[in-house]
Amino acid sequence: MKFIHCRLALVPAIAAHNFEEWLFLPEFVGRTEKLFTFSTDPSKVVEVGLLIVTLIPAAVVAWALIGAQREYKDWMVCWVASIFFANVFIPHIFFSIIELGYTPGIITAVVALLPLSISLFRAARTERRLTQSQIVSCLFAGVLSLPLAILSTLKVAEIIAGMV
Repeated sequence: MKFIHCRLALVPAIAAHNFEEWLFLPEFVGRTEKLFTFSTDPSKVVEVGLLIVTLIPAAVVAWALIGAQREYKDWMVCWVASIFFANVFIPHIFFSIIELGYTPGIITAVVALLPLSISLFRAARTERRLTQSQIVSCLFAGVLSLPLAILSTLKVAEIIAGMV
């Protein structure tokens, strides 16, 4: 699959993944509450958070499509993909194995986000949009960014949910 197609497919894959988590909102909120405490309704916080982590990646991909195609735009798209790539393993697969069961989002994580991310990285390398070391740096940045992305998204979502 070509890089541009992978890049475009990233948005609906992320949206589908977040929708799967939303479908199982009570279970997802319960798992989230085990790790975090909120000053407002946890269901609203998680819903707003899922909306944020759908819209921001879509905005990054849209921005990368506008104007001249630049290496830094490709890196940003790969960085977004790498956050979701890390998300496949750290919470989803990890908790599914530990709990020997379904974790909200595991299906789209494994069926959509994992292969799409791999295809995106492979296409970026094959089409010489990014070097191997740049892809590795994206992956490294994505893994390091995941905890910060989760924490900051939940904090911003809590603030927004408290205002609504």
